[in-house]
Amino acid sequence: MKSKQLIAGLMVSASLILAVTPISAGSFQEDASGGWSETEGNFVNNVSTFKNGEYTTFGPPVGSSPEVHRGERQSRNYSSSDIQYRVYGYTAWEGKYHYTVARFESWYDGSTLGDSGRVYGRDVTQAYSSWENVNFSSYTAKTYWGS
Repeated sequence: MKSKQLIAGLMVSASLILAVTPISAGSFQEDASGGWSETEGNFVNNVSTFKNGEYTTFGPPVGSSPEVHRGERQSRNYSSSDIQYRVYGYTAWEGKYHYTVARFESWYDGSTLGDSGRVYGRDVTQAYSSWENVNFSSYTAKTYWGS
């Protein structure tokens, strides 16, 4: 009976240790992704910490990322009183097949406007959202990259 309790206790302990142990960046084979936001700047979709000379990752690792990724909100005069906006995304990633996305996102409910969809290519990709009449207080220009 004691051996069954000991084994059960060891299994619970092992599962708790595995559940809270950070995963080393080298353990994943997934590619990273990231982007740009006009309100927050550039970002990578992972959470890493540096301790004792080693990075540990709690999300997709950044094993490979583009040399350049940038985005911007562009404008044009649509009529004498109206200005339209679009989002432009540019990614340079030498030798890598990847994508770029450009769109407006609502800070309120996450809805999107003018989504370019994923524009795939090798080395350099550029994505443009459609021209939209967007309210600055409701929508943020965002771009994304990934592979």
